[in-house]
Amino acid sequence: MKFSLLFSIFCFIPTIFSAQIIEFYKEYITIEIHNGYVEINGVYQLRNPGNSTQEMKLYYPFPIDSMYGEVSDAYAFERMGDTTITRLIAQNEKGAMVDLKVAPMLAKTLYIGYTQKLLSNKSEYILTSTKKWKKPLESSEFELIVPFSYTIDSMTYHPFDTAVSGNKTHYFVRKINFMPEKNFVVWFKNGFGRNK
Repeated sequence: MKFSLLFSIFCFIPTIFSAQIIEFYKEYITIEIHNGYVEINGVYQLRNPGNSTQEMKLYYPFPIDSMYGEVSDAYAFERMGDTTITRLIAQNEKGAMVDLKVAPMLAKTLYIGYTQKLLSNKSEYILTSTKKWKKPLESSEFELIVPFSYTIDSMTYHPFDTAVSGNKTHYFVRKINFMPEKNFVVWFKNGFGRNK
């Protein structure tokens, strides 16, 4: 009960901190679908152009839909030299809360990800929450990875290139000056059939 109340309060923090000077400007997201799961591994770059250290808490939402199962193996960390510092401070079925602190005039890289069970032939990565930053991303890159046994029916954002490595196909999407209007949704076939 205490956790549920705490997380409800946390969900409002991005709005409360919307005036923060920290800028989210670049991301590289790997989306790998296999064996009925999707793995999300994100590299997020943020910077503090101000003259004082800035702290904030970031709400990282998970997709919620009858076509998706539970989320597991969520993580959030940063690296400082050879040291890994955990930044995940709370999590429930709707999302995770991440702690962030950036020194003045410096940039920081956050690594955030999770695994989610897929109950059908659809996978989704949430992008529209970027609007809370009120500024387009300078660069957003996505790499969708699927085994040969999967056929991609459609993707929200079309790839500019593809590659084959081992028994997997890689689809690459790149966006510049990007303020997403839609989430990154992938429809595929692998024994589920097409349920669009």
